Amino acid sequence: MNICVIIPVKGRLSLLAWTLDRLLANGYKVVAVGNEYEAQELVRVMGGDWLYHPNFPLGMKYNAAWEYAMRKYDADYYVMGNTSDWYSDGLLEDMIRGIGDNDAIGTRDKYYYNISHLGNRMCYMKNGRLGGSGLVVRGQVVKDWGGRIFNDVMDMDLDWSILDNLKGCVGVYGGKLPLLSISFHKWSNAYNFEAYCNKGMMMGDGRDFLREHFRDCIDMTLW
Repeated sequence: MNICVIIPVKGRLSLLAWTLDRLLANGYKVVAVGNEYEAQELVRVMGGDWLYHPNFPLGMKYNAAWEYAMRKYDADYYVMGNTSDWYSDGLLEDMIRGIGDNDAIGTRDKYYYNISHLGNRMCYMKNGRLGGSGLVVRGQVVKDWGGRIFNDVMDMDLDWSILDNLKGCVGVYGGKLPLLSISFHKWSNAYNFEAYCNKGMMMGDGRDFLREHFRDCIDMTLW
């Protein structure tokens, strides 16, 4: 089964190498897109594919990467990746087994891990909004769209764009393997961890969870 993960890159380079290493070690094809020279060199050295594209508009950036991935790899499935999203071992394959007759499958459950000089914290959001993060899309569907499955002019809500274009033909993953989203307090584009805390369940520093599902993440507490 040929799986290609597509990652838009803007900053967050301190995590990019870790993310790439985990994806490539699992045999996935990786296409990263952005306009930062340091990221380009890192991706190429590690064995991923790099596509240069200006960051805005985001829709055009995403479409360029998905079309490039489609033409180069003709994958069975494409994944809407992120520099800071980690899939536990076997998660993508488990999602694919549960895709059924749908064009795609996503998850409502997500773990958030915030790395900070004030102490690392984790929270869990169950049955949240179905988002684009970790969305797995059938290769034939991407072909039908010519690889351009996003709205070219959009600069935000890209997950809404792809879900709207899929017209509700998206399954919801019901398994137990986790998707982890990581944030680092030094990033200028770090997500708002406090907002997720208010909606989710706090898990302290999350070390027991990380030991079970993301042992390589433990080292990041040294950042």
